Parts: sequence; C-alpha cells; structure tokens
Amino acid sequence: MPSYGGFYVTPNAWRTWAAPRNPPYKGWGSTAVEEMIHKALWDNGIGELFRVTIVPIPKSEPEDKKWAVMVYTKRNSKKPLYFPQRPDSKADLDGKQMLKDTIGLETTDWVTVWYDGNSTTKPFDSQFTQPLITGKSQ
Repeated sequence: MPSYGGFYVTPNAWRTWAAPRNPPYKGWGSTAVEEMIHKALWDNGIGELFRVTIVPIPKSEPEDKKWAVMVYTKRNSKKPLYFPQRPDSKADLDGKQMLKDTIGLETTDWVTVWYDGNSTTKPFDSQFTQPLITGKSQ
C-alpha cells in the first residue's frame, strides 16, 4: 500500500554493491543490504537526505528475486501515487549521482514504486507508478 519516490536499486545492483563490502551476515540478502546502505549514507554525511526500504520487485521487472531496495527522499504515501521530483530538492534532482559518487551505489533515475503491503505471494502486487497527465481535449 505504500508508494515511495526515489531511486530504485535492482537486486543485481545491490548484490554487486554489497559483496565487496563484506556483509555482516553469513546468509545475507536484502535486509542486510538495507542496513548496509543506511549505515553508508550516514557514515558519508548524506543520511539526512535519504531513507532506505525494501520493496517487492515490480511485475514489469525481469528478476528472479523477490526483493529490491528503494532509496527514497522522505516522501511516501499509503496510496498509489506518483511523486514528481521537487525542483528545490538537490536530493531529488541529483540523488542518483550523489549515491554513485558518495557511496558507489548504482540506481535507476527517479521513479515511484507502489506495492500492496497485504500481498503475500509472488508475484507481489508492485508497480512503478506514472504521473497523471491531464488536459482538456479540444
């Protein structure tokens, strides 16, 4: 049921990022990576700009895993909304590059992910949301 606006990290990207950083658990996965990214953000002085959460992989993504990671900018909603980038937010506008340059994390461009928190089986009800385009037809 939540929507998050920010930067999506695929399972391949988070595995590539985490492996050389020696995850703290023997059987590490998305939960360990969520904690590692959170710590890296704060250790590198950008923790106040971003939050990290695990999200189900949207149905449109060809992944064999269940979970991805979302690095978002304090914007979430329980409704399936699209969050546009805020023009006055450096984290919204430059977050992808900030994450790459500061902690070495590869992400997508800005996206909004929504998922049904009540889904319990794969494929989870998860999707990238799009902006509403409104206009008057003439």
